[in-house]
Amino acid sequence: GGVVTTMCLLRPDIFDGVVLIAPMIYISDDMMPDPAIVTVFERILAPLVPAAKIAPNNENLGKFAWSDPEQVRQVGQLPLTLGKDRLRARTAHSLVVGCRWMSGRLREFRTPFLVLHAKGDRITDSAVSKRLFEEAATRSEDKRLLLLDSDFHADFMSGGPSQKKLMDSALTEVITWMTERDAAREVGAGEVVAEAVHDSK
Repeated sequence: GGVVTTMCLLRPDIFDGVVLIAPMIYISDDMMPDPAIVTVFERILAPLVPAAKIAPNNENLGKFAWSDPEQVRQVGQLPLTLGKDRLRARTAHSLVVGCRWMSGRLREFRTPFLVLHAKGDRITDSAVSKRLFEEAATRSEDKRLLLLDSDFHADFMSGGPSQKKLMDSALTEVITWMTERDAAREVGAGEVVAEAVHDSK
């Protein structure tokens, strides 16, 4: 989500529209280390030892992502699961700086979008998705916000069998938004063709 948001800010017309799933536009305070540690990383560690795997881990990452303990266990066994290894100093620094950069430029966002976010998300802050919806320069008819009734970051995307109803609701919203936009684009294209034919007579 953060990568796509950055691309849209730099090149607003790169996509016809985007679906943002709990985007990392801002890191929740629950996930951030003490401000003094952040300062040390920014000013000393990231420049001096950028490849060192020394960024502090948040042991609650899995518990904040899924409500089902079995889902937490299964995902935790995957070799590339975030949180199993410490982030490199430069990577951690880039995440903080990138989120700071994005959250300060929400008014410049012009790409059509649908953003979905769990209301109580403690990994990425849903309040910033709400800010994006309210502040983005995207036309009001081209942006939509869906705040889901959940406290977990990933339940509505990959919550497992116990969260099927929530996942179905989110998926339906995505399909509806994409279908409506596709239909509107076809109507617009048809009108352009009809006008061109009329003008040629």
